[in-house]
Amino acid sequence: MRKTIYFLTGVFLLLATYSLLTNPPPPTIALQATPTVARYLPLIRRPLPTPTPTFTRTPTRTPTPTRTPTPSRTPTRTPTPGPVPSGNVQITFIFYDGAGQNEPDEYVQIQNQDSVAIQLQNWTLRDNAAVQIFTFPSFVIQPGQSCRVYTNQVWPQWCSFSYGSGSAIWNNTGDCAYLRNSSGTLIDTYCYSP
Repeated sequence: MRKTIYFLTGVFLLLATYSLLTNPPPPTIALQATPTVARYLPLIRRPLPTPTPTFTRTPTRTPTPTRTPTPSRTPTRTPTPGPVPSGNVQITFIFYDGAGQNEPDEYVQIQNQDSVAIQLQNWTLRDNAAVQIFTFPSFVIQPGQSCRVYTNQVWPQWCSFSYGSGSAIWNNTGDCAYLRNSSGTLIDTYCYSP
């Protein structure tokens, strides 16, 4: 069957070639384009797709608002009062019966009961016999602040004042303490008896 198909195909080709050789095609006539030709030969024109540009957003900076300083009044300096050399400082307690033979933990407690800070430099604290006199170093005691003057101990939380005495100062049978300011004026007296 294949052979028959090949044979018939070959015969057909020979006949077609012979027909072309013996009957040449008619000469080509140039046709002029007329509106009627366009009617018979419809031409469909589709617009080619135009590439649409894709825009990529570029991040833009959002401006950060800048604070504009508001003009303000220049503060005028109000002089703060410095510590005064004298004021209402009182002896509030005397712990007179300390531990051991030398009683190093005895103390006199003073308190600034004034509304201003007071400079204690050169103030004195003494007992009735005036044998032991404590002279205060430069120290400003604040309003409401309490300080202690120990016989022979130093306590920073209580202003670190100490007589530095190797023996007891305050009599266990009764005594008085006298507090004087830097000009020698008596500020307070505190007496006790057992």
